[in-house]
Amino acid sequence: MKLPDSFKRLFRNYNFQKIDTEKHDKMIIKTTLVLGTWEQILWLFEFYGKNKIGDVFREDLNGLRELPEPVVNLWGLLFLDEQQNVDEMERQEAESKLKKWSCRRWVPIDFVI
Repeated sequence: MKLPDSFKRLFRNYNFQKIDTEKHDKMIIKTTLVLGTWEQILWLFEFYGKNKIGDVFREDLNGLRELPEPVVNLWGLLFLDEQQNVDEMERQEAESKLKKWSCRRWVPIDFVI
């Protein structure tokens, strides 16, 4: 099945006519969760269902983490239980503290005395 024309703006970098809702379901779900309008998100839940979208969300959360942190925080309220949500927030806080104190400058070894 083809995506509705309202999704064209989300997939400018792709050949929109070749996007298949079954083959490219993960890409469609992730992209819509990040960039979609309210109408597109409603269509997504109607077409794929909450369970399928939740599975893709949790797979991303436990895998490569392509979804940005604000998106994870928002959709985590729906797809994660309370403890998982707290664990994710704590992980993000610890990671941000590490970034704060990480070295921001790289000195080539040739310049070290």
